[in-house]
Amino acid sequence: MQIGELARVRENASFRVAWSTLFAKAYAMVCQQLPELRELFVGYPTKHLYRHPHSVASLSVHRKDDSGQKRLIWGRWNDAESTSLVDLQYQLDAFCHAPLSDVFSEGLILERRSALVRLVLWW
Repeated sequence: MQIGELARVRENASFRVAWSTLFAKAYAMVCQQLPELRELFVGYPTKHLYRHPHSVASLSVHRKDDSGQKRLIWGRWNDAESTSLVDLQYQLDAFCHAPLSDVFSEGLILERRSALVRLVLWW
């Protein structure tokens, strides 16, 4: 990749966008042009390929929870290809700094369930 020009623009911008945000946005744009990159294999109830209508990007964030315990959290960007870089960066900042109960409420509810219940809900 040749990203020298992007690095210069990023360095001189008044609003700093993280590299992870830039790469997620770029890959989402590529996925929009190449629909095969939005496909996944589904094995149940019948084996088939499913093509998602838009990109879904996940980013792992290592941070402390409210009790000070270190956690690995998955931030999720839906439809990143049509979301502005500024909005994606604000979402990343929330993944990293906002209270977990505000940003990851569904995940926190799900993790309190037993493994069997989580498995059923994921299906």
